[in-house]
Amino acid sequence: MQPARLTGTFGVILVVIGLAAYGLAAMFKGDGSPHITTAIPAMLGALLLVCAAAAVIPKFRMHSMHVAVVLAFLGTVVGLGMGIMSIAKWIDGSGDPARRAAGPVQVLMGAPSLVLLVLLFKSFLAARRERKAAAAATPKPSDEPEQS
Repeated sequence: MQPARLTGTFGVILVVIGLAAYGLAAMFKGDGSPHITTAIPAMLGALLLVCAAAAVIPKFRMHSMHVAVVLAFLGTVVGLGMGIMSIAKWIDGSGDPARRAAGPVQVLMGAPSLVLLVLLFKSFLAARRERKAAAAATPKPSDEPEQS
């Protein structure tokens, strides 16, 4: 699959996760006003969708895919790092009871980000191999004059 399509697909997944988390938080919170940080996965997904859209333009493809890798890395580190710590506090009993859903939502953001990160790295390595193979297949000009 092309990197831009991958990025777009994972962007949609993260937007759905973020909107679902925001909606569920609104439903289960007493006053009906969830915190904006509940929608962070949706914000990350929207940024990935922007990167995927920019990759359609050939001169922006490389730059937008590199930004997508950085966003996937941040989503992985923040999502899995904070999510695992939140879940550990929840299990330990020392965490804030009002933030019990934060850990699973953070892990739900980090896991797809990690998968996207790995797939984009594989795509970058394949593109590099293709460029090297194409460069090796191109005949090199010789220093000797042609003999007729």
